[in-house]
Amino acid sequence: MPRPKPTILTELELADAAKRLERLSCPEAVTGCWLWVGGISPAGYGNRLDFKSGSFYPHRVSWVVHRGPLDARDIDHKCRNRACVNPDHLEPVSHAENVRRGVSVCAQRAARETCPEGHPLLIDGKRVRRCWPCTRKRQAKWARDQRARAVSK
Repeated sequence: MPRPKPTILTELELADAAKRLERLSCPEAVTGCWLWVGGISPAGYGNRLDFKSGSFYPHRVSWVVHRGPLDARDIDHKCRNRACVNPDHLEPVSHAENVRRGVSVCAQRAARETCPEGHPLLIDGKRVRRCWPCTRKRQAKWARDQRARAVSK
């Protein structure tokens, strides 16, 4: 997925964006979400809004209108509702943090602290999390298999 570009709107675009956000979002009383009704993508996000300066997702536009300039960081939906444009439910975070907070397979793996055998996952010199007892066990098995193949030749 390409990195999001900075959401920069001119003064005229900001006024237009505020009107569009008001017209195309609907407050939801129970959760407090402002649900985007201007079209939803298959991934659950609001369809992009086009401006002269670029095309931006509604939740990024909402942040700029209500909170100010936004750099290229990701916007996390704290409410976990991708169609929400309520700035109180949004937070700019790094891409890595956004993945960790998600529910994807990558997020689940990042949240794991032990291997399936229950050993702790430790960071090696290449910043890869590994289970060292299981790694040594796999390496020893591989070495045994190599010796067995060499003997059988």
